[in-house]
Parts: sequence; C-alpha cells; structure tokens
Amino acid sequence: MAGRRRSKVQRFRRGFDDRMTASRQAVKALQRVRRESRRLRAAGRPVVWWMLTPAARMKNLGDFAQAPVVEAWLRKEVGVEPIELDKDECARLAVPLRRLIHPDDLILLQSGGNMGERGRQTERLRRRIIREFARNTIVSLPQSISWSDTEDGRAEAGVSRPIYRSHPDLEIVARDPVSLENGRELFGPACHRMAPDLVLRMAREPGVQPREGALVVLRADRERALSDDQQGAIFDSLSGWRVDRFDTKVDRPVRRGRRSRIINEVLDDFARHRLVVTDRLHGMIFAYLTDTPCLVFEAIDHKLRTGVDWLDGTPRIRLASPDQPLEPLIEELLAAPSRTTRPDIDARLEAYWAALAASLRERLPARPGQIPWSVEADLDASVDDVALAVDEFDDEVEYPRQ
Repeated sequence: MAGRRRSKVQRFRRGFDDRMTASRQAVKALQRVRRESRRLRAAGRPVVWWMLTPAARMKNLGDFAQAPVVEAWLRKEVGVEPIELDKDECARLAVPLRRLIHPDDLILLQSGGNMGERGRQTERLRRRIIREFARNTIVSLPQSISWSDTEDGRAEAGVSRPIYRSHPDLEIVARDPVSLENGRELFGPACHRMAPDLVLRMAREPGVQPREGALVVLRADRERALSDDQQGAIFDSLSGWRVDRFDTKVDRPVRRGRRSRIINEVLDDFARHRLVVTDRLHGMIFAYLTDTPCLVFEAIDHKLRTGVDWLDGTPRIRLASPDQPLEPLIEELLAAPSRTTRPDIDARLEAYWAALAASLRERLPARPGQIPWSVEADLDASVDDVALAVDEFDDEVEYPRQ
C-alpha cells in the first residue's frame, strides 16, 4: 500500500515538473517571437509566421530534415526571415498569437505528410490556425493529402472541409498529383498547385568513402504495408550481404540548432552503403541525395509511389513489389549510372519550387502591419493565458522527460 502511494506521488511530481517545464518553454517562446516580430516591423520588413514545424519531442527524421531546408529556401528564394513556431508552441501560445499577428502578416504552414486522420493532432492545430486567422493570407507548404476511405477518415475530412473552404485567402500546396486531386475534391480552389518535397533540393555531395553492405529502412508502425513474411523475404534476398537496419525515428529530443547536424550524420550513414531498401519517403530521398541505389516498397498510402514518380528517370531509384524476385532488380540498381548523369531531373523539380517562391513573394505585404501599443501592453499579461494553454494542450499529449 505504501509503495503504491509513493508511486502515485512520484507520478504526480513528474507530471507537475513536466508542466512547469512546458510553461517556462512557452513563455520563452512568446518572448522570442515577440522580439523577432518587433524587430521586423521596426525595420519595415514583411512579417512571415512559419507554423507547425516539428517540436523537439517528435521522432520523425523526415520532419526534422524539412525544417532547415524550408528555412533556407524561404530566406534565399522568397527573401524573408520567417518567425518559426513549432507545433507545441502553436498550441501553447494560441491566445497571445491572436494579439501578436497582424492581419497583413503572411502565415505559412509547414510541409509534410500529416494532412489526414493519421496526423490528427497536427490537423486539429491546422484547423484552429485556419479558423482563427481568417483575415490573414495562409499558405500550407507542400503536403501529402490522404484521408482514408474509412468511417474515421471520412469523419475527419468532413470536419476539415468546411473550415478550409470558408477561409477567404487560403492555399494548400499539394506534394504530389494524387494529393492535388484529393485536395481539389476536398477544398476546391484552395488547392490548385503542387510542388515536390523540399528536402529533395538539399545540397549534398554524394561522397567518396568506400561503400559496404545494405541499409534496410523499413517501417514498424501503423503505416507499414509489408507483412512480416514479406519483410522476411526481403532479408532473404539480401543473404550474403552485410545488412544494417535503420529507422527514420529518433529517440532523443532534437532542438532547432541540432537539426542540420543530425540529418547530415544520417546522410553520411546512407552514403556509406552500397544499397538502401526502404518503405519510407525520406529514406528514398536520403538515398537520392547521397546517390545510393535504392529499392523502394510502398507503404499504406500513395507517398512512396508518387515520390518515385517525381524522380522518374533517376537510374538508381526503383519501385519494387514484395512479390517479385528482388535479386535481378538489385543487380540492375548496382549497375546503374550515377544520378549526376541526369541533371534535368533536378532542374525539373526546381521549376516547381521557383513557381511557388514567386507566388509567395507576390503575397508579401508592401509594408508590415503595426501592432498598436495597447495590444503590445496586453501581451505582458499573457503568461496566464500561456499557462492555461499548456494545461489544456498537455491533457492531450504525453511528454517524454526532457
């Protein structure tokens, strides 16, 4: 009995400590974005809010890879200094952001593959932003759009559809043709453009170190389509190879300043191998960036198939079926020429990103909107709002210990 009481007290203390840490982080984030927006307004620069980037607690390396690439692209090609707010900050700062964001400010929503019921928590945050900032121009950067044809998927899509359609100046950029078709059906004219995953434009030299063995990057989560027997057959096809396993998940917090270093370490690992076998989109993209022959299997949605389509003609990327003999495909991949023999592929992809950058530049306000001093003063009283938002948000999210 005494042991159970001690356990309950310890759990309560851990939960209290975690919420106090979350509250302190949220207040620091409010101070940061307030300072950055003041600086940009004072300098006459456009104020661009870049929202729903991955929080440090999240696990997907693909999300962390996108963030530094998108930021560099926004700075170089669009000519803005985005004010970043990760998913947790968007939730915790919901109230003060209403006072801090001027109707003339541009809001960008981070790219990715979470527009659907499998990204339910992110989708709820996205709905809130679209609903609460109805006077702002909002652009969602390239997204895979996939609601499943299930009761749950149809219900979640039914919630999102009227919110998206009611916004007067919203654009959803699709990440592939299937997503574009899904977006047009759900959101009408708000979804009329597509562009490939921006991680594909990451500058990366293929490397010259000796390559050995195969790197297997297969899902073990709810998005996997390969059965245990099919995965076993893949490993059987690699008999005689030195096989290393890798998952594009991280088991420790990834702070903003560490994203690029961690992704470069992952790319170094890919570049050390002769072959990559994957059913993850960014596993394929990392192989492309490092010019590593890659055998690709589909997951439960269209992301891998359309990802391969973007790279049509790339000699070292092949979509495979788990039911076909894999050894001949592997031999063909190993004999294929380098992707540097097809620079037209990179040029074709760049044309989509250039068109998107031009569209964003046209949407920038000529002069930044100014926040009245009275509203700025109200922000000093927002700490209580932040603490309340942390309590409400953390009721839905279990945080790892920091």
